[in-house]
Amino acid sequence: MFNKPIISSYLKSKRLEWAGHIWRSEGIAKNHFTGRLSGKRLRGRPRQRWEDRVKMDLTEISELIRIEDSEDRDRWKDVVEAAMVLNGLFITRTSTLIESSPSTSGTLKQIKGKCRLYDESYISIGFTWCGPKDEPIPECIICGKTFTNESMVPNKLNRHFIKQHFHLKCKDIHYFKRLLSSQKKEGIKFTKKVKISERALEASFVVSQMIANNMKAHNIGKNLIKPACKEMVRIMIGDEVALEIDKIPMSNDIITRRINYMSVDIKQHTVEKMKLSRFTLQVDDSTVSDEKCYMIGFVRFVVGYDIINQFLCLKELKTSTRGKDIFETINVFFENNGISWSDCVGICADGAPSMTGNIKGFVTLAKMKNPLIVKTHCFIHREALMTKRKPLKSRIFAEICNSMDAGFTNLLYHTEVRWLSRGKVLVRLCELKEELLLFFMEEDNEEFTSFLEDHDWIPKFAYLADIF
Repeated sequence: MFNKPIISSYLKSKRLEWAGHIWRSEGIAKNHFTGRLSGKRLRGRPRQRWEDRVKMDLTEISELIRIEDSEDRDRWKDVVEAAMVLNGLFITRTSTLIESSPSTSGTLKQIKGKCRLYDESYISIGFTWCGPKDEPIPECIICGKTFTNESMVPNKLNRHFIKQHFHLKCKDIHYFKRLLSSQKKEGIKFTKKVKISERALEASFVVSQMIANNMKAHNIGKNLIKPACKEMVRIMIGDEVALEIDKIPMSNDIITRRINYMSVDIKQHTVEKMKLSRFTLQVDDSTVSDEKCYMIGFVRFVVGYDIINQFLCLKELKTSTRGKDIFETINVFFENNGISWSDCVGICADGAPSMTGNIKGFVTLAKMKNPLIVKTHCFIHREALMTKRKPLKSRIFAEICNSMDAGFTNLLYHTEVRWLSRGKVLVRLCELKEELLLFFMEEDNEEFTSFLEDHDWIPKFAYLADIF
């Protein structure tokens, strides 16, 4: 058989020797085993990898084992190899060799380092703690430098204090307590200032939104709103509070950036909600005063139990206003934002050929992407569109008003927009009743002439205009 104590002592000596090889390869060895400087080899000795040295030692160990049974020999050799693998030998930061003893199943257990807690006496050498309570980290009160939990020992903390802050060696514990207390107060003041700046930022965004909603010039914030607000606060509350208004940024460029930030944020939220629901699209194009043509799009979708109507985009049509150009503009916007045509269930557009053309209209091209799209014909201000078809009558009526020295030369027409009420239409009609009577008589319109000549109908009409 074999002698276990001899094998065990031999293994122990080899483990120590292999540890020296590992240490030298890492460049952190001491002269505990070799008696010479770390990482250096004797002059004239060839360099040898420590992995090759381990293999040679394993071969030598197998020769010492005198077991007649080959199965027992192989099993014992496996145990020896498992005990000598690199995973069973590792070095900590303090250059301490930790050996893990392999069990019969071949698993290796690693020893976990001890967690050190903070002691209140450490403040006398200028140290406090930060981080989690179960694993605190030492922090120097003077320079703010932090160390690992392993350094939470008096000698290491004192070493840093003597080396870096020797001029404070004569200070007592009350000095460091006052220093720590002042640092905490400064942190509270800094947090308070951050909160004040956050409120000023919020106020700047609110004012920017109001300027954008009312379509005012961006410099009105600095030239009018901020001075007026400051004067109102000064009169109502006091001068000290009025100084807080100066912390609100309202310059022309800042208002512009705030509006752009809000625009991008609204667009992102709208696109995200569109991706989660079916939607309908309303598209129209128009030419503005500077002869530029723009395409505007609105979207309607469902969020929970609410129906949301939201502005989608405003794009310039740089060349022509054909249905193909409008479709390509919308399609590029959908592709850039990841919106699918399969989620579009309806399109609302006017009767222009570029919108509803059977071959190259915008709706026709959109149906090629999604044949299930439902087309809806949109009338915008139907009464205004009707009056545009008879410009000759309007010119004749204007000449009659001018010849009679009337205060107005045209009538107001009913529309559904908020800025023009029905009452103003009736009042204008009542003021021009004589001019209208002459106009209807020249046009041989007996029906309307009879109304304006009826003395019972005129008071009722005047009362209706008055109550509106």
